[in-house]
Amino acid sequence: MRYPILCLILLSAFFSPANSQPVDTWRSYVSHIAVQDVISEPDGDLWVISTGGLYHRSTDGTITQYSKLDGLYGTNPTSLLLDAPRNRVWLGYDDGTYSYLDVETSVIRTFTDIQRNTRFLTRRINQMVLSGNDILIGTDFGIVIVRAETGIVADSYTNLGTFGSGIRVRSLTRKNGVFILGTDSGIAVGDPSTGDLLVSTSWDTYPTPNPVVSMGYQNDILYLTHGTENARFVNDAIEPVGIWPFVVARYRPLSDGSLAGIQTGGIAVLKSDQSIETITLPNPGVRHSSITRVGSSWVIGTFNQGLFIRTNLNDERITLNTPYLNLFSQLHYSDGVLAVASSSTPGQVNFIFQTSGYSLLSDDNWENVNLDTSPFFTERGLNSVHRVTSNDEHYFFGTFGAGIIRRTKTSDDHVLYNGTNSNLPGFSPTFIVNTGLSAARNGNIWATMLTSTNEPLAMYDRTTEEWARYPTSSKAPNQTIYRDVFVDSYDQKWIILATATLQGRGLLVTTFDEDGVEQSFRLTTNDTEGALPNETVRAVVQDQRGEIWVGTDRGIVRFLFPDRIINGSTQERRSTPLINQDPTVSDRILLRDIQVTAMAVDPSNQKWVGTLNDGVWLISESGGAVLKHFTAENSPLVSNRIESIAIDSQTGEVYFATDLGMVGYVAESTVGVSDMKELVVYPNPYTYSSSTGSLIYIEGLKDDATVHVMSVDGTLVKRMETRGGRVSWDGMDERGNRLPTGIYSIVGTHESGARGSAKILMMP
Repeated sequence: MRYPILCLILLSAFFSPANSQPVDTWRSYVSHIAVQDVISEPDGDLWVISTGGLYHRSTDGTITQYSKLDGLYGTNPTSLLLDAPRNRVWLGYDDGTYSYLDVETSVIRTFTDIQRNTRFLTRRINQMVLSGNDILIGTDFGIVIVRAETGIVADSYTNLGTFGSGIRVRSLTRKNGVFILGTDSGIAVGDPSTGDLLVSTSWDTYPTPNPVVSMGYQNDILYLTHGTENARFVNDAIEPVGIWPFVVARYRPLSDGSLAGIQTGGIAVLKSDQSIETITLPNPGVRHSSITRVGSSWVIGTFNQGLFIRTNLNDERITLNTPYLNLFSQLHYSDGVLAVASSSTPGQVNFIFQTSGYSLLSDDNWENVNLDTSPFFTERGLNSVHRVTSNDEHYFFGTFGAGIIRRTKTSDDHVLYNGTNSNLPGFSPTFIVNTGLSAARNGNIWATMLTSTNEPLAMYDRTTEEWARYPTSSKAPNQTIYRDVFVDSYDQKWIILATATLQGRGLLVTTFDEDGVEQSFRLTTNDTEGALPNETVRAVVQDQRGEIWVGTDRGIVRFLFPDRIINGSTQERRSTPLINQDPTVSDRILLRDIQVTAMAVDPSNQKWVGTLNDGVWLISESGGAVLKHFTAENSPLVSNRIESIAIDSQTGEVYFATDLGMVGYVAESTVGVSDMKELVVYPNPYTYSSSTGSLIYIEGLKDDATVHVMSVDGTLVKRMETRGGRVSWDGMDERGNRLPTGIYSIVGTHESGARGSAKILMMP
C-alpha cells in the first residue's frame, strides 16, 4: 500500500508529541557558577571550566554548555588547555582521565591511559601545557607526554632525581626544550637533549620547604610560589621576590607578555616594565580564580560568583541559566516547581563558601536565592539551607544553624523562624539546627531538630502560623537524636533515629492526640519490633496503596499495614522484604545489600531508589522486579552517589540529585488526565524498518484506563491496561507480530465512561 508524501507530512505534523522532551531522554542541571579556569581564543571567544563541566561563550554572547549528555567525561574538570593548531579544547580530570573537544564537529574523545595506571594511588591531572606537537600533563605522580594529534601517551617521567618516584607535579612548563616542573618538594629540571629523563639522575632538583603550587614566566624569569613565599628561579637558584602584593596562588601568562598573579582576594598583573596593575572585583565576598585578556577587556573567573568581563572599570557579569551551586542536598517538587536545598555547609562544617541557599526551577528557568542574590539572606547572613518541603501556600527551608525559612509561593516574601520569634528548639535563640522537614496532609509542617533541650520535634500550625514543640519520645533510646521525619497519610510521624555519630537506631513511629498525648512504637531489627534489615534508615516514602517503604543501609522493606504499627500485633507491624518474582535466582530478596539514600514513588506506583554508590534503581509496584538500573557508567548520571530524588508527575521527568550535580530523566509514567478526549501518539507514522527496538507512546489517558488498538474494520489487534497518563507499546499485536501497513485506531476507555481516541499510521 502506498501513501502520498503529502499525506505522510500531514500525519507527522498532526500526531506530534505532547511534550517537548521525549520519553527516555535526559537533561543536565549543573552549576557553572564556580569557575575553575577561563581561556580566550584570538577572536575573543571564551572557554570556561567550572564545577559543572565546560562551556563556551562566543563574542556575540551565545553560550554553549557541554555536559555528559554531549559526551563530556564528567563534571568538575581540573585543567583546561586550548590547542589552537588542531582547533581542540583539552580537559583533565581528578582521576587522570583526559579528553579533547573538536571545536568544529563538537565531538568529544576521552582517553583513560593515565586513569588506568594502577601503580600510583592518585592520578589527578593538575596542569596541561601545549608544547609543539605534545601535551605536557602534570599529574599527582609525575609528568606524562601525550601526542597532541592522537591523544596517545608517548612518555612518562616519574623518577625526578632526589625527589624520588611518584611525586606530585602541581605545575610545569617547557623552555627551550627543557622541562621545568613545580613539585611538592621543589623545582625539578630535565633536559632531554643531555640525558635520558627516564633515569632519575638526569633530573636536577632544587628543593623548597613547601610545595611549589604554581609557576609562570615573564621576561624569561620564572616566578613561583611555595608555601607563603613568592619567589623566582634564576641561575639555578630559588630566591624570594617582593614585587607581588600578596601570596600568589596561580600564575597566568597573558597574551601581551605580562604575567598575572591570582589570589582569591584579588589579581595583580606584572607588566613588562615590572610595574604592577591590581585588579579586584568590588563584589562582596568574591573569590577570584582565573583571568585572561580579550582586547582591552579583562575576563575574570571567580570560584563563587561566575564570570566577569571588565571594560574600562565597568563589570559585566556573565550569568547562565543554571543552579547556583553543584550541591543538591534535597529536592522537592510541587505545583510545577522543583525546589532545591543546596547544602548544610558552612553551618555544619566550617567551609569557606557561603552561598548555600536554595533554588527554584520553574518553566526551565532557575531562581537562585542566597547571600549573593537576596537582600533577605544578605541582611541576616543566611546560608546552609539543606532541607525543603511545602504546603499549599509556602515553601519551608531548613538550615543548619539559622532556623527555618518560610517563603510564600506566590511571591518572594520570606520569614525566618528562630528562637527569637518562635518556639523552635535549638542550642541558642540564634543557633537553630533543622535536620528534617515534612508536610502533613492538613498543611502543617513537622520538623526534627538538633537541640540542647529535650524537645527535638516541632510543628508549624498553618492556621496560627506558630510553632509548637514536643519532647523526645520515651520509646527512643538514651543519647538519640532525631535525624529526619516523614509524615504519612494517617498523620503518623516516621522519625529516623541515630546516635550523635550517625549510627542508626531505627525508626520511631509516633502520633499525638488533640491534647498532645503521644503514642509511639520504635522499629528495630528485632523480629518482634518490625524486623528492619538494618537500623541505619535513610529514606521513608508512602506509595499509592498506602504502604510505607523504608530504605536502609541493607536494602528495602515495606510495611503493608502502617496504621497498625503503633497498636497492632507483632505480625501486623512486621516488615515485608522485596521478593524477586523470578523463582530461579539464588537470592530471592531483591536488592538485599544496596545502601539506600533516597526514594520516590512515580504515578504508576513504581519506586525510584537512589543508592550510596550504585546509582539509581527503578523497581516495580510490588517490589518484585528491577525495571531499570542507571549508573554513571551506563547513563548520563554524573555520579553513582544519589542524594535525593523528585518527580514531576505531569511530564514524567525524574530528577536525580547527586554529589556532583543533577540530571533529569523523562520516564514513561505520568499522572492521568482528568478529561480524556484526544490522545497523542508518537512517533507517528511508525516505520518498522527504521524504528526497531523503539517504542510508541500514547498520552492523554486517565489513570487506570484501557487502551485498544483496532484495524479499520474494527478488529482488536492489541489491548493494554494502563496505570498513569502515558503508556508505551512496541507496535506488535497480541501475538508479537508486526501489523500490516495501514491506519489503526487507538481508543482509550475508562470505567467512568470517559473515552479518548487517536489514529496511527504503521509502515513497513
